[in-house]
Amino acid sequence: MNSPYLAAIQRIPGLSPGEKFLALNKAAASVVSSKLKDPSICPELELKSLGIPEPLIPLAQVEVAKGLRDPEGLIQALRSEDELVFERALTAKWFFDGSNPEVTNPHFYGLHIFPHISLNHRRILVKKLSVSLAYNGDKSGLAESFYSELSWKYGKKCGEPLLIACSEGFIRKLIVEERQVALSIRFVQIIYQRHPNVIIDYLKLTGSKKAKHSMVDVDLFYYSDFLPTMMKKNMNSFVEIIEMHGSSWEIQFSRKRTELFMKQGIEALVRSPRAFLPMMPLKVTGKLSREQFRLMFRNLFPKEIHEFQFRKMFGYLEFCQEEDKIGILLETFREVYGSNLLESKDQVTPEVMRALPVEERVRQARRKLEVDQDWHLGQNWQLKNSWRCYLLVDESIPLIKTQIGRSSNVNDRRDLMQQLIYTCAVNEDKGALLEVLKYICVRHKNEQPWMLLEVLAIIPDNFQVQDLTVDHWVLLDDIIQLLHMKNQLQSRVYSSENIITTGIHFRFINDLPIDEKIDLLIELYRNSWRPTWNIVKENPNCERKCLESFLEKIGRKYPENHKVWEGEWSRTNITTFLVEAVNSFNTRNSENKKSELENLSLRSYPWLILVLEKILNDKDEPQWERTRLSGLLKDTDKDLWDAIVSDKSLENSAIDMRSIKIIVLLKRNPKEILENWESYLNSVYVNINSRLVQRFLRSCRWHQELPIKFSEKTLSSFETERGDGNIIILSLLYEGESFERLITPFIPKKSTIDPKNDEKTDVRLLFTIPMAFNLVNPPVSLDVILKFCIGDYIHSIINCFATVGRRVSADKVIAFCRKLMEKGVSIKKHGIRLFVRVAKIDEITDMLRDQLRKDKHRSIRAIVYKSILELFVNQPSQDIWGILVEAVNDLREDDDSIKSLATITKIPDEFLADYVKMLLRAIRRLEGMEGGLSREQALATFSDILYSIINVVDVFPEELHHFILKEFFFDLSQPHYALSNSMQNYVICGYLEKAGDNLGERLIYFQTLLAEVIVKYWDADGDKPGKALLGNYFVFQLSHIIRPLISPVAKTVADALFTTIFSVLRPQQEPTCYLYLIFTSAFDKPLSPKDFAGKILEILPSLVNALSRESLPLIAKALFSFIELRISHGQGDVTVLEIMEEITELGDVDFTIMASIMLASCSRFTCESRFWRVVRKLQKHRDPAVVANVYSYVNQLEPK
Repeated sequence: MNSPYLAAIQRIPGLSPGEKFLALNKAAASVVSSKLKDPSICPELELKSLGIPEPLIPLAQVEVAKGLRDPEGLIQALRSEDELVFERALTAKWFFDGSNPEVTNPHFYGLHIFPHISLNHRRILVKKLSVSLAYNGDKSGLAESFYSELSWKYGKKCGEPLLIACSEGFIRKLIVEERQVALSIRFVQIIYQRHPNVIIDYLKLTGSKKAKHSMVDVDLFYYSDFLPTMMKKNMNSFVEIIEMHGSSWEIQFSRKRTELFMKQGIEALVRSPRAFLPMMPLKVTGKLSREQFRLMFRNLFPKEIHEFQFRKMFGYLEFCQEEDKIGILLETFREVYGSNLLESKDQVTPEVMRALPVEERVRQARRKLEVDQDWHLGQNWQLKNSWRCYLLVDESIPLIKTQIGRSSNVNDRRDLMQQLIYTCAVNEDKGALLEVLKYICVRHKNEQPWMLLEVLAIIPDNFQVQDLTVDHWVLLDDIIQLLHMKNQLQSRVYSSENIITTGIHFRFINDLPIDEKIDLLIELYRNSWRPTWNIVKENPNCERKCLESFLEKIGRKYPENHKVWEGEWSRTNITTFLVEAVNSFNTRNSENKKSELENLSLRSYPWLILVLEKILNDKDEPQWERTRLSGLLKDTDKDLWDAIVSDKSLENSAIDMRSIKIIVLLKRNPKEILENWESYLNSVYVNINSRLVQRFLRSCRWHQELPIKFSEKTLSSFETERGDGNIIILSLLYEGESFERLITPFIPKKSTIDPKNDEKTDVRLLFTIPMAFNLVNPPVSLDVILKFCIGDYIHSIINCFATVGRRVSADKVIAFCRKLMEKGVSIKKHGIRLFVRVAKIDEITDMLRDQLRKDKHRSIRAIVYKSILELFVNQPSQDIWGILVEAVNDLREDDDSIKSLATITKIPDEFLADYVKMLLRAIRRLEGMEGGLSREQALATFSDILYSIINVVDVFPEELHHFILKEFFFDLSQPHYALSNSMQNYVICGYLEKAGDNLGERLIYFQTLLAEVIVKYWDADGDKPGKALLGNYFVFQLSHIIRPLISPVAKTVADALFTTIFSVLRPQQEPTCYLYLIFTSAFDKPLSPKDFAGKILEILPSLVNALSRESLPLIAKALFSFIELRISHGQGDVTVLEIMEEITELGDVDFTIMASIMLASCSRFTCESRFWRVVRKLQKHRDPAVVANVYSYVNQLEPK
């Protein structure tokens, strides 16, 4: 036995972990009793005298220390790197609950425990402390002391679990007033039970502005699963929080919570239905009074008419009387938008047409046909847009039939025949459908089979099964039978299956025989590898009947020697799928408490049992197929499995090693595993990378015999095969020292791998061993890991640093990190990262400062820079700020860390302005260095910073704004900064829009600098070859950044810029800027298309006067661009077309010429009907320029 630990466990009496731990506990109790009688007794010697093996002494000593209430013994156990010893030490409640103040205090823990335990154990220990202090009297003061100490030494994240034990005032200050901590859902749930008002106020922060930008963000969606918890005791607060955001946050109430809300929150539902209604079943609307429902429905309507969706709004009326639905919707639409939905052509969609009364539907269809004569062929979904379908069938069907007769394209005929069926559905006319089917049978039965099947397939989509009659199905069956006789049902299997299945359902509910159709479906499935045996699931009675028929008919029609088993069908596959279908039905039927149906029994089909028995006991069948079928059969009928399966090894393989069942089996019946241990070990080997399998192996260690058999067999295989799976298994069974001895012979003896001479197996093993290090408990020593840090093996060991580094005591890891930092760059950087993760903040600060000053390598410096910034963001202080300043000022030409430092949104407000200025100066300094940042790199980093600061500019002092504007915007000596998108975005969205009360002063400063730039740079350098007019382009760009400005300050800013620019320039010198500024000033508020057109007409004469009538194309282009950008959001072309329609009504010639010019920029596909309406009106205009512009454009349009 190569593992003393495993051997020691075997020497402890008992067969199971429970029995062995009981024996250990008895020995420990005996020592405790002796020690209390005679204090001079040595517990360790006493344990040895009781037969406790040396490797298990620490485990027994924990129990002794707990019994004696010995703090020293507990401290030693807590320092242990053995997970089991540490976990048992945590059960000593008296050590953590504050009852022993000499031990349970931050100073003692900080001196004797935290520096000597691993990172993982530190996290677990803090959680243990938090729970112990929270539920053992008022220990909030002690908890707060622990929190402060841990946060100061190890960071705020480390101390967070202790918040649950702190006082209400302390928690409120941290998470509400100062917003230093973002709570996990678990902490929110726990704190809510103790201090509900704190959590309520914390959640309300999601709708409030942060006082400081470095405060944490509180995302309400993250807490959406918790929110309903508040309803029982704090319904009003729940409602208030939800209404703050107006969203349901994907919350779904349970039945009881729905009932509670409808008792206490019904007013909120009426007031804010868009937030609360999605949380409940729609049927709750039936509990509202008529007045409540009408008000709620009105509040569901979107504010903007273009956001209205008929289908969605009509769906809310599901539980209203059918005859009242459309009336309620039309009336509410009129109340909300002040217009008639039916008079808005674009709002009358196919869904609206289907909901209208017959007379109104026909009237609307005729109106649609006046402007849209298209048949809408080519896509199945488009048939609903063929407005002829909404006429009465006496009119629509002849029109469609005539078009069918004219069509030579098979796809078009398919679409038109689908329209025949659709118009019958629209008119709910089963008689007309019968005539259509007769027409298809007589005139089109010899069409392409796929086409006929696609036509018939839309019938189930548009008619309920019960709506059809036998006459309909006689015709449908004739078509299906004809296609079957021609062997053409396979041309569209899904469509064939759909219509045949619908026919079976019809026959079943009308007590007609289904045998013929079942036979037909089986025939259809013969060429399918994966047939669907569970059909008509919506009707369990029918599904059961069909499944019985399938099982009976397949056994009778296709005996074992039938040639069908030689084709697509495989006997094993089809048998598996049939058992799976039975299992599926039985599972759903058993879960349905209202069902009176009996489950299906496989025993009713002797042929199936014979086939199952033969497959499952035939070792020539593929193992994985037998295993799968065995598992299904066992789930479906365990007794039948016991009766027919003779190869019991299948039971082992039927257990999914990746399922929790394997852990349950080990706990409840380890004997079964022991009897078949080789089979289980093989399965373990195959699935060794599964965490559940690894847990299984760890649990095996404390069973009798089983781990010995596993380890000896695996070790034997390892010695002969060197399999990587073997080394992983042994790592989970052995303790650290034994595993270290096992792999020591394989430690790399040279730094390189020779592909020609080295054995592949040995090399693969060397790359597997580091993976195994992550699993060993207790972990291997860090010295052995260090031996892998050479040459070609470095990258294989790196992943161990983080994992093992979290499992070894912090003081050892820090010493290990210092050794790593003495090695080459590829290893050193991981040593730095690991050090930052494990050490105390003051140790990290000293290390980073030291590395910054002495290391010259760019990769190391990049890690140091990133670590300094992260440390400062997470733990801001003057000391760390000093290091950060030193770091930025020390940036060298070969450093590439400036970009990583440009993320500034988490920098505390009091440092933010200095940090931004420092970074911007560093960028300019590095750009000027030889070998430093290129122009593109400098601009990219500069842009990152400027985009980042938009959300924090309100804390900037004016002096910083002046610095940015003067040094980077109005300094055209480096125009790539001034003309960048990021700078333009900063000027508008940061400097001007967020000016608040300072807008006047900011505009004066801005105007002063702008005037100086125009005077200095306008038309400058224009006479020099290759030189652009930089000042001219600057003003041109300025007009473009003003154009999208939509805010309360838009008019003020536009007027100020207009005054400044055109006090120096004439409109003709910068016409685009002139137009954009006038448009921005004139349209500072949203206007309807009619008012918008009227406003343009008012200002047009002044524009023509300033720029001349010949500039109408220029004005039109600028206006279109302005409208498109200002009112886009997916509706740009629609809005422009609406405005143009209004323009054509006003009659002004110049205005209409502009409209004809703008038409060329519109897409006809956004709203084609309106586009052509505008075209027709303009084509009839009396001015030849208008007509010429229109025809010049439309004549170039390619037909669709």
